Amino acid sequence: IIFAEEEEEEEARIVVSMKDITERNRAELALRENENRYRELLENMGSGVSVYETRNNGEDFIFKEYNAAAEMLDKTPRGQAIGRSVVDVFPGVKDFGLFDVFQRVYRTGKSERHPVTFYKDEKISGWRGNYVYKLPSGEIVAVFEDITERKQAEEALRKSQKQLREAHRLAHIGVWNWVAETDTVLWTEELYRIAGLDPMLPAPTYAEHPNIYAPESWDLLKEAVERAMKTGETYRLELKLIRPDGTTRWVNAFGGATYDNHGRIQGLYGTVQDITDRKQAEEELRLSEENFRRSLDDSPLGVRIVTAEGESIYANRAILDIYGYDNIEEFKTTPAEKRYTPESFAEHQIRKEKRKRGGDGLSEYEISIVRKDGEVRHLQVFRKEILWDGERQYQVIYNDITERKRAEETLHWAEERYRRLFEEAPSMYIITRNQGGVPIIADCNRAFLSTLEYTRDEVVGRPLDGFYTPESRAALLEGGYLRALEGSFVTKERRLVASDGRVIETILTALPETDAQGNVTGTRAMYLDITERKRAEVQLHASLQEKETLLMEVHHRVKNNMQVISGLLDLQARSSGSPELIAMFHESQSRIQAMSLVHEKLYASKDFARIDLVGYVRALSQDLFQSYKINPGKIDLIVQTDGDVYVDINKAIPCGLILNELISNALKHAFPGDGSGELRIIIRETKNTEIEIVVRDNGLGLPDDVDIHQPRTVGLHLVNGLVKNQLDGQVEV
Repeated sequence: IIFAEEEEEEEARIVVSMKDITERNRAELALRENENRYRELLENMGSGVSVYETRNNGEDFIFKEYNAAAEMLDKTPRGQAIGRSVVDVFPGVKDFGLFDVFQRVYRTGKSERHPVTFYKDEKISGWRGNYVYKLPSGEIVAVFEDITERKQAEEALRKSQKQLREAHRLAHIGVWNWVAETDTVLWTEELYRIAGLDPMLPAPTYAEHPNIYAPESWDLLKEAVERAMKTGETYRLELKLIRPDGTTRWVNAFGGATYDNHGRIQGLYGTVQDITDRKQAEEELRLSEENFRRSLDDSPLGVRIVTAEGESIYANRAILDIYGYDNIEEFKTTPAEKRYTPESFAEHQIRKEKRKRGGDGLSEYEISIVRKDGEVRHLQVFRKEILWDGERQYQVIYNDITERKRAEETLHWAEERYRRLFEEAPSMYIITRNQGGVPIIADCNRAFLSTLEYTRDEVVGRPLDGFYTPESRAALLEGGYLRALEGSFVTKERRLVASDGRVIETILTALPETDAQGNVTGTRAMYLDITERKRAEVQLHASLQEKETLLMEVHHRVKNNMQVISGLLDLQARSSGSPELIAMFHESQSRIQAMSLVHEKLYASKDFARIDLVGYVRALSQDLFQSYKINPGKIDLIVQTDGDVYVDINKAIPCGLILNELISNALKHAFPGDGSGELRIIIRETKNTEIEIVVRDNGLGLPDDVDIHQPRTVGLHLVNGLVKNQLDGQVEV
């Protein structure tokens, strides 16, 4: 509105300008309604939804929206998330892989599904699936679901299927399926076993079934199958089955129709249970009534239909078996007080009174019953209201959990026994928990406390490295603990420090410790105290060094004494003046030198138990070449071997004496005058661990009148005697 005034007429005028904003108001109203619907939809979604504002060009993501489902799934109030970084709220998001998805979606603008992955941090854990997309405004949206319960259900289903297969095996139940049009039959492995057929072969067709059953049983089965194919009627028959080996089995055969998508019967399916043992028992005990009410007896659970007052209207065979009664009348006429243990009967009375006052009472509980024979059994009971013959009644299902209870008691006993073994074990045991790569002692046994002289309060909760010497602590923190966490079987020597400063030498054996979900939480370690053994090893090492020094001195003195004897023989030979005596003394000197060389080699060796035979032969040959003054180039010495050959001193000396005689003989007689040639010595180990030594020359050879096995010379006689008597060998020419 604009006011204007004209001076001449002195009149005031009002100018009014109007703009129609109806559409704008409608748009704003629609926008608010859409926003309200969006927020209502967001809040009522079953899936968790988080909206993130992007910071630093995709380097961080800040919570902007967070719906109620997200609060529930993440166990995080909205106020603790809005305005904070996703990394701060959920520290495991990067290891989880979702942070990388956020960054890719931000950069590319393409939505992406993060596969179902297990998320875990200090606050929450579970299986999560995420769908991530980018809004036109640049904000990142994550829609996620927690499928932990589904995962657990899948695992439970897998176990249930495995248990069902095992139950079929234990109950001797085979399952089959038949497609009539193609006469295709499928059997489970247990059915093959029942029929005595090879499971690697195709299952018999329906046309081949007359070969499986006795004639009268086949007639029954054929009639039932034809009726089932016409009317869809199920059948349950007891049939006599004949195996290929001629043996017979009684089976309980059940069959029912299968239908196609148009409701037409296309074949049959069913089970075959081996009841031979039961049939034999029935024949022996003449329990013909057990064949009735079989459809109810198939259930492994006991079932009763009762009134609100607790009167039994119906009970299946299983419930009678659980209680040990022969019939329902006997069960009904037995007072409830006699069917319960005193404690369980008192609880039964409380439940009964509560129902009388209009309360529904518990729908699931446990009871302890007394069977007819006096045995106490434990049952898990499920109670549910149903309609029975059009009237309000209650279905009560009984599951016998006696074995489970016993197993729980056994497990409890085993845990107690393990605890006693753990506490009373003579070796030191500890359990650690991993705290950022640092082992913290969570538990220890008495041996650990008594050996290190600490109290439990002084040990539990402290870092393990606080009980190590500096060098052992370094080995622990530089990867030893991490290797144990990764599953490596660690066995190392570690040094512990007692409360009084004593160092305890130990052998550590460590394995990873896991929780019920298989997650590694720390380690389980055993320390074997080897302090005394270490001291004994030091003393033994010192004693061994003393003995080695003494043995070296013995070999040295023996060698020197033999050299003295050799020198005396040389003096005697020179003073005799007789060429024959000189030659005889010279041969004796060579033999003494051969024995002395063994001790010389042992003295120079680090191994006193054996000697290098090849090296010894080379040294002996060179000594003999020098002794007989063989000119270089006249006779070539070749020592040939396939590898190292070692012998002990008991064999080295006889070998040295034998080789001394054979090499000396070759040097003296094989190459007379200026004759030249080759002397080859071959040393090798045979397949049967024997040692073969060959001395070969290309000189004149042995005279025709020399018999190596009946020698006339001292040298050859010595060779034969040493080979046969001391080396247990043989001589060949």
